[in-house]
Amino acid sequence: MSRRKLPRGTAAQLNAATFLPGEIAVDTTNDELRYDGDGSTVGGIALARKDGTNLTAGPSSVTATGSTTARTLAARFAEVGNVKDFGALGDGSTDDTAAIEAALAVWEAIYIPPGIYMLGSRLDVPAGKKIYGAGFNDTILRASATGYNGMTVGSNCVLLDFTIDGNSKGGAYSGILFDGVSGCFTDRVAAINWGADGFAITNAAHHNKFGEIYATTNGSRGVIIDPNSYSNQIGSVDTRGSTNSGLLIGHNSYRNQIGLLICGGHQNCALWIHNAAYENQIDCVIVEAPATGYENNSAILLGWNAQRNTIGQATVTGWRRGVQLKGDDADATYTDGDTQHNHIGALYVTTDGGANAAGVSMDANNSYYAKHNSIGKLHVKTATYGIIDTNGTNTPNYFDFSLHTFDSVTTPYSLTEGIGQRLWDSNFTHQLIVKAGANLTADRILTVTTADSAQTLDISSLSSTGVIDDGLYTPTLTGVANVDASTAYECQYIRVGAIVTVSGKVDLDPTAGATLTQLGISLPVASNLADAAQCAGSASSNGGANGYGSVVGDATNNRAELYCVPTANTNNAWYFTFTYRII
Repeated sequence: MSRRKLPRGTAAQLNAATFLPGEIAVDTTNDELRYDGDGSTVGGIALARKDGTNLTAGPSSVTATGSTTARTLAARFAEVGNVKDFGALGDGSTDDTAAIEAALAVWEAIYIPPGIYMLGSRLDVPAGKKIYGAGFNDTILRASATGYNGMTVGSNCVLLDFTIDGNSKGGAYSGILFDGVSGCFTDRVAAINWGADGFAITNAAHHNKFGEIYATTNGSRGVIIDPNSYSNQIGSVDTRGSTNSGLLIGHNSYRNQIGLLICGGHQNCALWIHNAAYENQIDCVIVEAPATGYENNSAILLGWNAQRNTIGQATVTGWRRGVQLKGDDADATYTDGDTQHNHIGALYVTTDGGANAAGVSMDANNSYYAKHNSIGKLHVKTATYGIIDTNGTNTPNYFDFSLHTFDSVTTPYSLTEGIGQRLWDSNFTHQLIVKAGANLTADRILTVTTADSAQTLDISSLSSTGVIDDGLYTPTLTGVANVDASTAYECQYIRVGAIVTVSGKVDLDPTAGATLTQLGISLPVASNLADAAQCAGSASSNGGANGYGSVVGDATNNRAELYCVPTANTNNAWYFTFTYRII
């Protein structure tokens, strides 16, 4: 290669010189090149300076395509530090931890180009720093050994577009720790293959925001929010393949919000809210099948004093129980209590079809209950139970049965307290419970109708198991005394609580006139009468022209008995009404 030495001179010498057309000279005073294209400029035009600083003639200032203002390259490069300027290689073998931390020490924001950057120790990100990658498939930070977490961040950090990979090294270590921090923003970041959790939002971490994150194939949980952490927001998170569970919210953590949660392939449960966690909200949960051999678990578990948590919509496939609400004692450091006032707006469950599979299971344990929880729309497929609730009659849960559908479900409802609709009083302290009896043969309608004003149905005298019912029946008649023949007709009755009123007619043909006549009349609702006075009423025939009578209780045969003295031994209609107690 031929080499040519350029003309050289001091600044003073070159400033007085006339350049030949196309001549280039070196200014030895300022370490810069000078050039003149046509020989018309005395002293030439400064082209470039060795230290890269701006030149008086400005040619090193550049205007980016599409923009309007020229800036020096030095100013442009000063905006974001590049870790490769500090010796990071991203070659998949060199430990780049020190180089990345050196860049963070200098720059507020750093860029990590595509590559695999090995981490030989934990990467500490100071408060307020920003890390930008080239995408979570392109910029990968990978642990080279076990014994340390992947990254800890301070408050107000920004993390974008990279993956932090635990490299399946095991150990109780997590990908990114948001430990007691606030104000961080994370988007399009993956934390995978860690021995413990992908993202650990812990120790009163609050008001951190996450856009789209991935927390797959971790040894314990994809994401943990615990303890006392609050008001964190996650747009969407995929936790599939994390061994223990997908998302855990626990230990007094509250008012955290998750938009979309995707789970599956876990050995314990997909979503776990427990230990006094309250007022957390998850808009949509999609739970795929569990890890092979772990089907006998609950996909979604709320327990141990979890309260007022809301799941908008959940779809579950392949688990033994879709949702389990469990009352139990909490950890010793947290207040014990019932799992209550949690709500699921819509739930769609296809179980694994195993023994006692259930769409929803509600359980009590150690004198703590799952109560006052509610589920709106429900569809259960391939299960033993649609809903099984073993909490007892004093611990109700609430369902809108009109919104429930079942497909290949043996027992849609197994409820200790039975099925009923509930209305709270104005103080929200007691309820009106309306239940349908097991012996209904058709729909029964209770209607209060008025044209102009409100109507009040006073049921203050009802017992706690009060019933309002009505119906038609044709009684069985038994001739007791002085009866040649009798004919029964359809009668009507109304029941309010334990009191039944009956009215109707019978045809009675006495053996002789002017003689005491007795006719047994069966009851529409069975009663174990103990005294004749527990059933009483009156009767007449032809407006009294053929006689009057009374109705009393027959305690021996548990029926009503018509007593009358007909005026003649002719067949006549007798009209009666009586009231009795159900005992």
